[in-house]
Amino acid sequence: MITIKSCEIKEVQFVSEEDVYDITVDAAEHTYWSGGLLVSNCGEQPLSPMSNCLLGSILLCSYIKNEFTKDALFDWDSFKKDIRVAARLLDNVIEFHNLPFKELGDNLKYQRRHGMGFTGLGSALNMLCIKYNSQEGLDFAKKLSMTLAQENLLEGIELAKEKGPAPFAESVKNRKLFLQSEYNKRLLDTFPNKEELFSQIIEHGIRWSHATSMAPTGTMSLVWGNNCSNGLEPVFDNSYLRNFRISGKKTKVQEKIFDYAFFEWKKINPDILLPPYWTTADHLSVDDHINMQSVIQLFLDSSCSKTINIPTNYAYEDFKNVYFKGWESGLKGLTTFRFNPEIHGGVLIRKEDIENTYYKFTLEDGSEISVKGNEQIEYDGEAHIAANLFDALKEGIYGNM
Repeated sequence: MITIKSCEIKEVQFVSEEDVYDITVDAAEHTYWSGGLLVSNCGEQPLSPMSNCLLGSILLCSYIKNEFTKDALFDWDSFKKDIRVAARLLDNVIEFHNLPFKELGDNLKYQRRHGMGFTGLGSALNMLCIKYNSQEGLDFAKKLSMTLAQENLLEGIELAKEKGPAPFAESVKNRKLFLQSEYNKRLLDTFPNKEELFSQIIEHGIRWSHATSMAPTGTMSLVWGNNCSNGLEPVFDNSYLRNFRISGKKTKVQEKIFDYAFFEWKKINPDILLPPYWTTADHLSVDDHINMQSVIQLFLDSSCSKTINIPTNYAYEDFKNVYFKGWESGLKGLTTFRFNPEIHGGVLIRKEDIENTYYKFTLEDGSEISVKGNEQIEYDGEAHIAANLFDALKEGIYGNM
């Protein structure tokens, strides 16, 4: 362990006062130009003014039976039943919301929109013995998204009959406008009795304006999903390091954690190599990510969160082409993440990345030391991971966890 003495603040001087801006813009479409790209000030859920969306996700891994075997299967019947229950649950939450502004609450009750999604796709596919970037994997994911949308539509009709439609759908005119959307046309085309459903919506209305959305689900996947993969993402890695903020600590604490499916595999097969179908993020190309988002977003009437992990040494022209490919594929949005441990410390870190990165620290006497990112350093009376100490000091968050 390397020990660094704490530094004292000897003087604080006023330098200047500067205006600070957030990224809210006046344009009606809430977009602005940044570095030659037209970007939005919200990448999660495009919403109208004073609008909001009630999100909820279903854990996919809990529906898998006979995992890791040739008899592995997904329990579609239970999945469908739970979607209907979850839709009612989210609808009930609207009645008991605690939104800070009256306008937010009024708009929520007018639209009654929610955004149901799922999480754990990458882990679930590994448990089902299906390769994430195979045609079978894409077909399975598309069926998941379509089933989610179908069951929400059916329950929306039933609740409209039982409790009444959302206020936006009280008039027949608005019900017809709702059915004229390209999304609802596409969804109704998946039903053999689409004409009957069309007539029911005209007669009874619909309980909500929107029903499906794919959220990042980071905390949910970690806590309730026992660290399953996030949303529609592949497994980040079988085992990796995660940085946590813990009260009383001055820098982030690092823990080694395991993906849910990998942990379950090791319990059953402690000494057997992983099979060829097993997929983690580093096995996938940019096209693999885009293809998965393309099939899932077909049945999402709201936003779709998807992150493409870009290698640190990815060429700029290739990086730029990622966005063109996303645009050409008709993606609703596109997020990339290029981890560079020399610049910032991520929440999720591969062990080999931090071991192969060196950080420079300046000592009290002006000399410098260079240490590996995974080494421990004693500073200010506390032991720290070098990468996290460097990041905390650089970002000005040391001692403010």
